Amino acid sequence: MAPASDPPPLSLEDFVEITLNMLEDQGWEDHLPTLCFPDASEIQVVEGIPDGIPHTAAVRHLCAHPSMHGKTVFVAVKATPSRIDLGELLQDRPPRFLSIVQDDDGSRRIADASEEALSWWNAGDRWLPEA
Repeated sequence: MAPASDPPPLSLEDFVEITLNMLEDQGWEDHLPTLCFPDASEIQVVEGIPDGIPHTAAVRHLCAHPSMHGKTVFVAVKATPSRIDLGELLQDRPPRFLSIVQDDDGSRRIADASEEALSWWNAGDRWLPEA
């Protein structure tokens, strides 16, 4: 009998498929930010974000927390009403992003996330809106 092998590592493309399946079940409008920790086989939905705080800012803030350093994490966050950005944050490489775009007819497509589209990720330390 062959020894059990470790499952293949989760890729950003795998996480996109997981997210697409979740969207089929839960719908586009109800999508909440999601964090996936593949090393722990854990997916967390980020709930309770205060009104006035953009979901993108909340995700960026969570990912900057010291407890996240050195961890591999995938994120999915609705950046605009028609685009969900998905990121692969690896401890030893720069982040990589793809987007799920919902067109006016309701169809969905995968797109490379542009630098302009990801301005929310590169926004620096300011994550709270002006008081």
